[in-house]
Amino acid sequence: MNDAITMKSMIRERIRKERGKLKSDWVSQASQRVHEHAFELSEYGSARAVGAYFALPAEVQTAELLERCWRDGKEVCVPAFEPSREAYIFTKANAGCSLTKGELGISEPAARSSVEADTLHLVFVPGLAFDAYGGRLGHGAGHYDSMLRDALDVFKIGLAFDFQIVDRIPMTSADVRMNAIVTNTNVIRVDDNENGSTL
Repeated sequence: MNDAITMKSMIRERIRKERGKLKSDWVSQASQRVHEHAFELSEYGSARAVGAYFALPAEVQTAELLERCWRDGKEVCVPAFEPSREAYIFTKANAGCSLTKGELGISEPAARSSVEADTLHLVFVPGLAFDAYGGRLGHGAGHYDSMLRDALDVFKIGLAFDFQIVDRIPMTSADVRMNAIVTNTNVIRVDDNENGSTL
């Protein structure tokens, strides 16, 4: 387990350094290419309820992705911190809804209407790094893992730039795997690869 923690820390450090070099114009253009690949997925076309997120500057940007989801008539939900649970939940986000800064400085709807994760059909998930076996590495707090742990039938898509794909992320039983990873140049379907091991 200590080896896994060390490896995760090394990956986080490396990817954070790479993200720190990104220019906003590049992030915007690369994010558009990520969106194009994501919208071509059949799972997006058939999804009626979609989970997404309001992006931080170095993440795959989602403003245009959210606008497309709303235009396509999908119900959109995003994470919001719920003080009574001391945890993040999914809450409905309507086009043009008022936003506020949440617990971690991330935008979230000012008005809450919670939605259980297992009622969504598809969730776009941010992360620091991913691998071809569905492994995902977040910032270490486990917020997305907690939200998605019981959403077994929800199609989970990691959104990333190419440099965020690594050979292997050590996974534990508490970590939630993605069904697909979409980057600015590629779509990785996890079912096409051998299953990654879990520690």
